Amino acid sequence: MLHDSGANPHTLENSLRKAYTSLTYRVPSGDFGKRMAALPPPHGAMLLDKVTSAEGALPVVSNKEVIGSIGISGAPGGHRDAACAQAGIDKIAGGL
Repeated sequence: MLHDSGANPHTLENSLRKAYTSLTYRVPSGDFGKRMAALPPPHGAMLLDKVTSAEGALPVVSNKEVIGSIGISGAPGGHRDAACAQAGIDKIAGGL
């Protein structure tokens, strides 16, 4: 885990929740959030500890298997967090 000294404290937990959601549901956390928004409440999955509907995490895939996830928090907008996660995945893609 990396944390910039200028980032707000809550970004640590938020990035972990995003990554957990992406890993658990094997989709980008933003896609999971859109799926939850389309359902009538209550959303059972949203009652689980560590699950979030926030955009900003992507699954890491190797040989068509989800082997991990990268969660980012702190940019102004989840789409920017997701773009940063994608940059990280792109950087390690050759080793997957």
